[in-house]
Amino acid sequence: MLSINNDLRMAYYLKEEHRNFNNIEEKDFMIDNHAKQLDYLIDTMITSNIKEMIDSGKSLKHWRIEIMNSFTWYEG
Repeated sequence: MLSINNDLRMAYYLKEEHRNFNNIEEKDFMIDNHAKQLDYLIDTMITSNIKEMIDSGKSLKHWRIEIMNSFTWYEG
């Protein structure tokens, strides 16, 4: 299905990028890099021309500070 539908392929790619963004481990976390990843994800979603991804990108943009704060670990 992904090979025959460009929107589905893009939506799947963005979903996987979002999943990878969220699955970072404390030992691999670098705030500047992660912030850039989030900004890239937001921009890519908003410019995707896929309504659901545009809406998701806008939500991520609205909650950006809170999302970045969620990657603060305390004692593991």
